[in-house]
Amino acid sequence: MHLALQIQPGQTLLIRSGTSSIGLLAAQLASQAGLTVLAITRSAAKTSLLTTNGATHTLLDDGYLRDQVGALFPQGLDRALKLVGTTTLRDTLACLKPGGLGCMTGILSES
Repeated sequence: MHLALQIQPGQTLLIRSGTSSIGLLAAQLASQAGLTVLAITRSAAKTSLLTTNGATHTLLDDGYLRDQVGALFPQGLDRALKLVGTTTLRDTLACLKPGGLGCMTGILSES
């Protein structure tokens, strides 16, 4: 994550599929590195798990995060770590600010 996303303290990071084991670890590492972490889940019951593991903000994934992210960070985000399938790739990239970096690390689901 550090190398692929070139993370720096003070940046913002979106983690799509935040409740996966990789997502939870990424949130912990990013939080420890001084990033503001936005972790995504499809289940409201799992938001406390995300905050316990380092998420600054938790969002419920409805397939369209751009508006939710824009309400918190109108300029967009610095980085995005994508752990789910390609169906939400455009939406994830739309959350980035110009010049932001995204990394699609795996495909946990595909529909």
